[in-house]
Amino acid sequence: MRVLWCWGGGSSGPSSTDEYQLLFARRWPAVERRARVVHGKHYTAPPDADTVLSTFTSASCTSGSEHVTNVDELDSADPAQIELLQLTEPPLFVVDGCWPLVVLQRDNYVAGCLPFVETPPTPTDKSTALLQSPDVSSSLSFLEELLTLLSRLEGQSAAVVQSELSMFSSLACPTGVYDGLSYPHVTTLLTKGTDTSPVVMPAWRVGSHAEARPSLEFFITETVTASQQHPVDYYESMVVSGVVSCRAALAGKPEITATISSGTDLTRCHVHHCVQQSRSGGNSTQRTVTFIPPIERFDLLQYKVTLAAEPLQPPLLGSYEMTSRGDQSRVSFTLTLRRSDRYTGPPLESVEVVLPFFNRGCVSGQSLRPTAGTASAMRGSHVVVWRLDKHFSGKQVAASLQGELRFDVTARHQGMDDPFCTNVTSYADVRWVAQGKTLSNTFVNTDTVRIQPPLARGKVKAVVTSTLKSGDYRIWNVHGSSRQCIPPSPDREQNP
Repeated sequence: MRVLWCWGGGSSGPSSTDEYQLLFARRWPAVERRARVVHGKHYTAPPDADTVLSTFTSASCTSGSEHVTNVDELDSADPAQIELLQLTEPPLFVVDGCWPLVVLQRDNYVAGCLPFVETPPTPTDKSTALLQSPDVSSSLSFLEELLTLLSRLEGQSAAVVQSELSMFSSLACPTGVYDGLSYPHVTTLLTKGTDTSPVVMPAWRVGSHAEARPSLEFFITETVTASQQHPVDYYESMVVSGVVSCRAALAGKPEITATISSGTDLTRCHVHHCVQQSRSGGNSTQRTVTFIPPIERFDLLQYKVTLAAEPLQPPLLGSYEMTSRGDQSRVSFTLTLRRSDRYTGPPLESVEVVLPFFNRGCVSGQSLRPTAGTASAMRGSHVVVWRLDKHFSGKQVAASLQGELRFDVTARHQGMDDPFCTNVTSYADVRWVAQGKTLSNTFVNTDTVRIQPPLARGKVKAVVTSTLKSGDYRIWNVHGSSRQCIPPSPDREQNP
C-alpha cells in the first residue's frame, strides 16, 4: 500500500464530509518511490484525504444514479467516463487519476488506501482480474481488520485512537505489505506493549522467535466427500479436495521457497495472497511457491483431486438396507462396511457411523447386534451411533450391524424432521480419519525448502504432516432415494 486514511464521526448511512474527522493517515515512502520508478511517466501522486472522502460520500449519497454501475459497464467505459463510475462490490474508486482506490465503511468509520499495482490498470482491463490481484485483495483484508479495531476503540479519545492505529499499522503492515495479522494477535501484541522486553524490537522483525527454537511445519489435509448406494443401478460419486497449510516460527520476515508434488493436476489451484511467485515448471503435478509467511497458521495452497488415469474409490464401501413397518414406528436395518481393495493408504482411525432416523419420533426400544465395536441409541434421541475406532487398522476388512428400533411417534419435534428423508429414504453418515498419507499422494519435498536469508541459528528442518479424513460421507438406503449418486449413462451401460 502507498497511503492509508481513517475517518470517524459520521453516521452509518450516507453522510457529508463535514461529519467526518480524519483520525489517522500514513504513507509508506519506500512503496511510493517504487511506484514512481515502475510507473515512470504514468505515475500519479496520491490524492489528498479530503478529495478521497468527498468522492466516497458523494458516491454513497448518489444511490441509483449514474455514479453506481456494474462490472460490465466499467470494463466497457472509455477514459472520459471511468472517473464517473464506481464499483460497489467491493468499493473501488478513481480519484484524481489514481486507480484503484479501496474504501470501506463500517458503522461510523471509513477507511481507505491506495494499493500499489505493478501495471497501471487501464479502462480495458478486466475488473475481475484486478480484484484477484494480491495487492488489492490484501488491502481489502487489511482494511477489514482496521475497521474491526476501530469498532473496539469506539468511545476512546482521539489521542488513544491515533496511538492504537499507529501501533496496529506498525505491527500488521510495517513495510506497506499486509502480513495477515488477525485482530486477536494484534490485541495480544497491543496488550503486552513494550513492557515484555527492555529492548525495542524493530518493526520489520514482527513475530520474531529469537528466544525460541525456529520451526517450519506443513500440514496436508485431504477431505473425501462420497455418496454410495446399491444395487448396481447407481455408481458411487466422490469428490476429494485438499489444503496445504503452513506455520512458520522464524525470526524476521524470511522468504520461503517450497516444492509441492502430487498425483493430481495442480495447475488449477488457489494460493494464499502472501505467495509472491507460483510456477509449475512444465510439470502439472508439481508446483513451486515462494512466499513470506504470516505469523499464524494459514492455508498456503488449495486444490481438488482430478485423477483420470485410474478412477478413485472410497476407502470404505458400504451397503445399507432399512425397512419400516406399518405406521413407521418400527424399523429394521442392516449396515455392512468393507474396506476397499484399492485403498493402500494408512490405517483408518476413529471410525464412527451415525444413523439418523428422521420424521419418526424418539427411540423407545432397541435391539442392536454389531459384529465389531459398540452400538447404542440413547433414549430420547433419534440416532444410532456405531463406534468402530481402529477396527479397520489391522487385518480386519469388514464389519456389519443389524438392528431393530421402536419409536415413540408422540415424542416428536421439528429437530427430528427432514423434508427429504421420509419413509424409507435414509442414510448412514460415516466418519473416519487416517494419518500419514493422502489419496492423491500430495507431499512437500523437504529437500527443496529454501529460506532466504538463511537463519543465523542454522538450518531449519521442515516437518510435514498428512491427514486424510471424511467429509460428507454417506451410504444411502437401497430401498429409498439418494442424493449425489449418479445414475449410469447409456455409454457406461454398453461399455461397463
